[in-house]
Parts: sequence; structure tokens; C-alpha cells
Amino acid sequence: MFHAMTAAISLLFWGLCSAALTMYNRWLLYHRSFRYPISLTCLHSMSNFLLARTYLSLNGRRAHVPSWREYAIDYWPVGVLQSCSIVLRNSAALHSSVSNLQQISGFAPLLVYTFSIVLGLESLSKKKVSSLLFVLVGVSAASIGEFFVRPRGLVLQLAGLTCETMKSTWLKRNLVSGGKALDLVETLSLLSPIILISTLPVALVYESDSMLRFVVHDPTVMIELCGNIALAVVLNLAYLHSVKTCKVTTCAVATVIKDCFLVYVSPFVFGSSVQYSSAFYGLAVIGILQYMGIGNVR
Repeated sequence: MFHAMTAAISLLFWGLCSAALTMYNRWLLYHRSFRYPISLTCLHSMSNFLLARTYLSLNGRRAHVPSWREYAIDYWPVGVLQSCSIVLRNSAALHSSVSNLQQISGFAPLLVYTFSIVLGLESLSKKKVSSLLFVLVGVSAASIGEFFVRPRGLVLQLAGLTCETMKSTWLKRNLVSGGKALDLVETLSLLSPIILISTLPVALVYESDSMLRFVVHDPTVMIELCGNIALAVVLNLAYLHSVKTCKVTTCAVATVIKDCFLVYVSPFVFGSSVQYSSAFYGLAVIGILQYMGIGNVR
């Protein structure tokens, strides 16, 4: 019971942080006109690494140095997939509203469950498949307008979502279910440089000059970036804790609840429109309730 409560609180905190950062990124990238999603990913990665290393040093702890084999199998795939996921989804925010993007993100649970079965993390269950199909049908019906309204945002978000689901299952398989003790801060300090290496060359080529001009022209954006970076660090730690304590499919189902919340809140925050088809989210909610009734959190 205690472990289930801990897992539920972890999921709730992660969901709140994720919702907050999603809206913050949308505001920063679109409404604030800071249209540099790759550079934003680099700033998050550098900050994650520096803060994690500082924390370890202040506590007198030496970070684990993995072997090259560990790096190649456990950390590099997760880091590269994470960088692709962040860049693609941040780029999608330039072409679609928050509500539209969150509708598309509802495809995640079935994708994650499929990858989890392939990697041996979960077994095939007809009840789970039926509940996740309810989620999929509801999300598909709610998102149908996106295929015609904003196809570029749709493609970017789906690509980022695929990278995110692959990353989550690989992280769970190798760093959690593989019998290794997952230290949250230490893992963050090891993954952040990989994400930075993966994204920095692209940011330097395509965004660095215009971003520097933007910052020089409007230095107040630095304060807003600091707030965004701080929230991203908290979110990453909350995410790692959720993956450590919960089934990876349960984490994906929890994101649909967060997505549903954002779909209906974002019009009040940003004034964005919501398609009438979003009413089909009711089917997704039925699937979520069914899943929660048959699946343990841990």
C-alpha cells in the first residue's frame, strides 16, 4: 500500500511538472517568439549536468563512471532518443497549439505497451490491450482534424512521441529492470552530456547567431529562460523517479490524463481553439479508468 501511494504521488508530481513545462515552453517558443527549440534543449542539458555534478560534489559523492559498453548500451540510446524527442516536440510547438499537441500525445500508451512487450518488461494481456485501444480510439477521434489542419505539427509530434516511447522502455529495461540501482541525480549527470552532444552541433549551425541577437535585443528573456530551465531540471528528476517506481505503461497512461487536462485548460491560458472532435476524449477516459482498474501501478 505504501509503495502504491508513493508511486501515485510520484506520477502526480511528474504530471504537474510536465503540464507546467509544456505550457511554459509553448509560451516561450510561440508567444514570447523565442523560436529556438534546439538551443533550448541544449540549455536544459547543460543546466542538468552542471546542477547534478554540483549536487554530487557538495555531498562528497563521486559520480559513477560507466564502462564503454555500459555507455553504448545503457546510456547513449536513451540520451540520443531523449534529445530527438525533445527537439521534435519543441519544434512541433511552433506549428500547433498546446491542446492539439496533447491530443496527439495520447497515442503513447499503446506504443509504450507494445515496446514493453517486445523488450520483455510486460506480458500480453487482453484486458490491458482492450483498455489501451479505448484510449487509442478516443485520442484518434479527437485528433482527426489535425491530419488536415496542421500536418507538419502532427508529423513532428508523432516522430517525437515515438522517440519518447522507445527511450522510456529502454531506460526501464536497462537501468531499472536490469538489476541496477538507479540513482536519479547520477543518471541525470550521465545522460545530460549525451543529449548536449547530440543537439549542440545542430543548434550552433542553425540557431546560435539569431538566438544571440534575440537575447542581446531583449535581455529580459534570460530571466524567463532561468525559470524554464529550473522547471526542466525538476521535471527530469520527477520523470526518472516515476520510471523507477512505476510500470512504464502506467507512466504513459498518466500522461494522457495530463494531456486531457491541457487540452481543456490551454484555451483559457493561450486562447487557442479546440476542435469539436476533442469531445471523443471521453472514450480515452473510459479506457484510462478501465486500465487503472486492472493494472497495478508498480
